[in-house]
Amino acid sequence: MDLTTEILLAIEEWQVREGIDRVILFYNEPSTGTPYHPLSSMQSAEKNLQDRIGDLTSEYRRQRQSAITSELLDVVSGFEALSDNPSS
Repeated sequence: MDLTTEILLAIEEWQVREGIDRVILFYNEPSTGTPYHPLSSMQSAEKNLQDRIGDLTSEYRRQRQSAITSELLDVVSGFEALSDNPSS
């Protein structure tokens, strides 16, 4: 057996062992021995992130609308003050 074949066999054996270790790691969390599914964890994290983005977007829109309303009231109040003052 030449050196290239030996290297390829060693790499293949390492990949198989690495694959087995990953399966064990992903399906059994070592600290508790309970089933662990990284996909569901990622989906949960993504949902939490989307919920948080939605909350922040709503808050931003409320604050923006409040600022617009305040500006409009200032403009209307100023217009009314000028309309009530006959000396202008």
